[in-house]
Amino acid sequence: MRSSSARLRSIKGTERCERRRAAIRALQQAVERFADATAFIPSASAAQFSNPQQYEGQTVSVSGKITLYHGKPEIIVTNVSQIIIK
Repeated sequence: MRSSSARLRSIKGTERCERRRAAIRALQQAVERFADATAFIPSASAAQFSNPQQYEGQTVSVSGKITLYHGKPEIIVTNVSQIIIK
């Protein structure tokens, strides 16, 4: 028979695993929801992008805070370093 402290450790370990699984599920759902985010370059930052056509048809990685604009995800791009062509 296991001691009560062993059972307690087992329960705590199970709770941690469940929290991790829930966090992973939430992250996966967020990635799916925001996979089709729009990258928006405000006019105030446009001068930094001397050739925005270089991104057309390219697969890019965009970093930044994801916000909702009219219910759709977007990342506001204010610096060229936020966009990497893959």
